[in-house]
Amino acid sequence: MAIERIKVLDYRRLGQKFIDWALGNTPRPADGDLAGFVAQTQGILDVLPAYINDFKMVQAPNKSLLLLRLPPADIVQDTLNEIAGPGDYRLPDFYEERFLENQHTDKLEFFQYRVGDYLIAHCA
Repeated sequence: MAIERIKVLDYRRLGQKFIDWALGNTPRPADGDLAGFVAQTQGILDVLPAYINDFKMVQAPNKSLLLLRLPPADIVQDTLNEIAGPGDYRLPDFYEERFLENQHTDKLEFFQYRVGDYLIAHCA
């Protein structure tokens, strides 16, 4: 059975939220404040999967540190199992909209979408 994933309702708004947190433009939820994260992403994310019960945000302190955030092994394996079967590798709709339908051509807008996708997807 596939592992439930976080459902993003608005990748662009999520990306902007992450950008604002990274730049210090808006206060971010404290580590352990999952309710605060949920509150700040209301209308941007759907209800989080039940297995998520804690929250931690990490940011490299400077550009000289390469901080790699590896996805959970079970989610990587779940994705490997899914792509081994029939069908295409799923991507958020905004990629198709950009490259096949010529939408989201504004560079800032597309950057916001991509940040929202990369930071929430467990990279798997």
